[in-house]
This record gives sequence, structure tokens and C-alpha cells, in this order.
Amino acid sequence: MNLFGQKKGKPQEPIRPFSYIEKEVTFTNKLDGTVLKGTLTLPDEKNNYPAVILVTGSGAQNRDEQIGQHKPFLVIADYLTKAGIAVLRYDDRHLNMSVKQGWKYTTMDLAGDAKAAVDFLFLTENIDTSFIGIAGHSEGGTIAPIVASSDPRVSFIISLAGTSISGREIAFKQANVFAENPKELRFKNESTEILINEPDIKLRKQKIKHLNNTIYGSFNIIAKIKLCLWIDMTVSEWNRFFILYDPSEAWKKVTCPVLALNGEYDIQVIADENLAAIEEALKIAKNKDYSIIKVPKANHLFQIIENGNTKDYNSMVKEYLETEQTFAPEVLKVIGDWILLKYQVNKGGN
Repeated sequence: MNLFGQKKGKPQEPIRPFSYIEKEVTFTNKLDGTVLKGTLTLPDEKNNYPAVILVTGSGAQNRDEQIGQHKPFLVIADYLTKAGIAVLRYDDRHLNMSVKQGWKYTTMDLAGDAKAAVDFLFLTENIDTSFIGIAGHSEGGTIAPIVASSDPRVSFIISLAGTSISGREIAFKQANVFAENPKELRFKNESTEILINEPDIKLRKQKIKHLNNTIYGSFNIIAKIKLCLWIDMTVSEWNRFFILYDPSEAWKKVTCPVLALNGEYDIQVIADENLAAIEEALKIAKNKDYSIIKVPKANHLFQIIENGNTKDYNSMVKEYLETEQTFAPEVLKVIGDWILLKYQVNKGGN
């Protein structure tokens, strides 16, 4: 622990005091009144700066998108702010809610939160409002084009491990990757079919419980509790929207500059098929300003992994937690350089 009471984290975690301005902020999604809390970092308070909003992936995550000791959004914000870019990151609306409460929102609600962040920056001092963008990771990479396709104030988007294929297709692919046995594969695939075909949440829950009893039989009390938590997420409105939504529809309307990065060793969002789908959609949008990059040896969190042998869910999580690197420095540089280049072009530079 240092003099500022900060516990030592992973090697890339920046240590206070910072060389830039850090402000606690709140802003409101006017569509439903949700109050969001976050951190705005500014290079200084003497000038106006280009800005980027960081949007987290799925699940209830804090402003640092923390997983274990890793704080990737803190690392990204620190790097970009030192490079001369203002950064806004914020806690998810459902961060401190129960599983049942937290999953009642959909990706569209979260897109509304990201749009509220854009609104906030437009009224904030030291922000160059001619150049505000969104960088989203995983589900955040789906949210970014939703906002950009409907809000011309968004000057650029960065998709980090984002998708442009339907949630239905992703769910079936992930089931094949993560299922540990034929029973689990059957359960995952048939649960997805129930989610697709049953609009009533109570009936979805009943049908998935019946499916579980049919395939697995009875459980001990601990397993039943875990199952109930899993079912609450599975039958949720968030998950049904994810399964039925096709991100390419938003991508087909994005005309601002785009940087899309996916990791070669990502087993959650497969790089080749998603990058190809993003590019195809951008061509339909007649977008002439995009960069598509598959990052060698990077996993879903953009940690560089030498072997790329991770094939199952538990090993994947173990890899995320135990890898010392939080976010590849070479990817940080690509992001920072790209934003500053587009900003220079926006300002009329060469």
C-alpha cells in the first residue's frame, strides 16, 4: 500500500498521484432517470481536449472494468490522458444490484447510458466538443455503433473485441466451445432455443427449469442456488435481447471513423468472423474511414498470450486472472495514435 492508501495491483496499474486531472462526476440518463457515477480524466485544465468515453462489456462492471486485480479501463484512461486525450469512464447502472434486478436492462438501455455520457461531455469544460468518441469493449463494442449510428455528435468509435454477428450465432458457438460434456451442450443449446421462442419471462424460467430437471435430474441445495442465479441471467430481458439482436444493423449505419480490434486468441468473440462482418457492414454504410486489426496473440481482454491453447471456460478465466499483463502496451499505442491522428485530420491537419 502506498502513501495514498492504494493497494498494489497488477504491474500496469498506475499509482497516484497522477500527473493529470482526475474528477469524480455524475450524469443522468434522461430517458429513464438513471444516475451514473464515473471518473473524468483531463490532461490539464488549461486547454480543450479530444475525448473518449469507455463503455464496459457485459455484466455489472465498475468504471475500471475490473476483473480480479486487473483494471483495464484505468490502464487505458491513464495512457490516453497522458497522451493528451480526455477520458470518461463510469460504473454500470446495475453495478450494485442483485442478479435478478441487474439483468432486467437491455443493451439498448446501456446504449442510452453511453449517449448520456456524450450529453455530459458536451456540457463539460476543457472538452473539444468537435471530437468526442466512444470506445467499447465486448458488449461495449456493440453499444458504440448503436450510439454512433443515431447521434451525429459522435466523431469516432473504437470497437475492442466487439461483434457484428447475431447473439444467437455467438451463443451457439460459445456453447460448442465451453460445454464440458454432451449434456451441458444440449442444455445450453436448448436453453437458447427457449429464449428465442418464448417471449414471456415467467414461462421461459419454467421451461428452462423443466429442461434442467429432464437432463440433469435433482441437485443438492448449493447447486440449486447456483442454478437459480444462472437461470435469472439466462431468462433475463438482457440476455433475450442479446440473443435476438443483430449488431450489423447498427454497423451498417456508421459513417464516422472506426477502429476495430479483436484478439487472435479470443475464444469468446472470434476475431476473423467478427472483423469480417464489421468490415462488410461498414462497406454497406459506404464508410471510407475505418481500420480493421486482428491483434496477434491477444485474448478477449487484449492480454498477450504466448500459447493460445485455452479452450474451456474455467481455463479462460484462470488465464485472465493470472496473467500479469492487464492490457497490451502495443494496443494502447495503436488506440492513442489513431485517436490523435483522426483528431489532427478533424482539425484540418494532414
